[in-house]
Amino acid sequence: FTEAATLLEMALQSSDHVEATKKDAAETAELLGDAWVRAGRYEEADRAFVAASGGFRANRDKARLLGKRAAMREREGRYPAALRMLTTAIKSLPKRSGPGDHAPLEYRYATVRFSQAKYGDAIERGERAVSQASRVGDEDTLGRAYLLIGRARSRLEPGAGLDDVEQALEIFEQSGDHLMQARAFGHLGVDAYRRGAYGEALGYQDRNAKHRELAGDVIGAAMASYYTAVVLLDQGKLDDAAVALERVRIASRVVISSAVAARSTMKTADIDARRGNTVLALGMLEMARARFEDLGADREALESRLAQAEAHLLAGDAEKAIEAIEDVEGTELVHLGLQRVRGVALVWIGKSGEGHVQLREAFEAAHAAPAALEEALVSDALATLYGDDEAAARRDEIMDRLGIVNLPPFLTVS
Repeated sequence: FTEAATLLEMALQSSDHVEATKKDAAETAELLGDAWVRAGRYEEADRAFVAASGGFRANRDKARLLGKRAAMREREGRYPAALRMLTTAIKSLPKRSGPGDHAPLEYRYATVRFSQAKYGDAIERGERAVSQASRVGDEDTLGRAYLLIGRARSRLEPGAGLDDVEQALEIFEQSGDHLMQARAFGHLGVDAYRRGAYGEALGYQDRNAKHRELAGDVIGAAMASYYTAVVLLDQGKLDDAAVALERVRIASRVVISSAVAARSTMKTADIDARRGNTVLALGMLEMARARFEDLGADREALESRLAQAEAHLLAGDAEKAIEAIEDVEGTELVHLGLQRVRGVALVWIGKSGEGHVQLREAFEAAHAAPAALEEALVSDALATLYGDDEAAARRDEIMDRLGIVNLPPFLTVS
């Protein structure tokens, strides 16, 4: 894609010396921007889209380009900026504009809300895009919207939304779109991970990575490595996880993406904490948390708070672990993790009764969710701290099923 962009740039420059209309130059500039996006060169892409916008007269063309610029900001983690651009683009469309103009912008708006963990809003906006794309036969936007809806539904309920994803995959396979097939497989990998099917998750992420490579998607390939690292880290395979995260780090240096870099930093810190480098890990986690908060990524900010508390436990400081999550209420799996950490920390500061209540509640909730990794972690706490044979058996069964070789040593506080 870099070579393609270079050729298009040469064509654009030569248009100054030949009889080319403004529209011709604008169309070439837009193609140049698309090529730079695929190459992960967002600054160059943004300049090309701005140049293209100056050559188009119709508001619908300018709105389309603004949507593409917003999509780059979403991928960089600049969510508020992306929403402002999309709102401007939607409002700029003429009253007589049809659903074909609105559908791609509604879809892009839904992707930003998804990235902000606003899944209900993402579904609502996605359904608008489906309705509009269906009316004009826009198969590309239709498939993308179906995939997004499926992803959002699965975040609200693991295993949900698979019908939407299957509809999306069928569309992308027929069109031969490697990039969107990669996104579908990436979602299936994340969903499998959330269901505790770690083997499936790794297989889907491998297919995701291969399609990303075929599509030339640099950041997407980095994210496939990130999700692979998450599974490997949960399995206690720290060296393999570190290798996968190194690929993410290299990619985030080539392509500036705050969200990708912050996620990679958080997981790298987890590895350092489990290896005993807790001072370094806590510093990295504070940086990641601050970045997530700046980006408006609420879910990731909560995950980083949980990771900080776990790092304090690994450092042997139960009081700081409690302080790190004081007045913090997470959602879904994060809430279970917060409850587990509070329980363990309470035991170590001498409040065994309160700690046991917290851990038993977390154990029951994790089992009902289901949340296999959390259930293994809290089972380990109950087995180690209270000699709970039922919890020990459950821990061993889950470790065997998920392929976990080591659990984090959260119970080493003295």
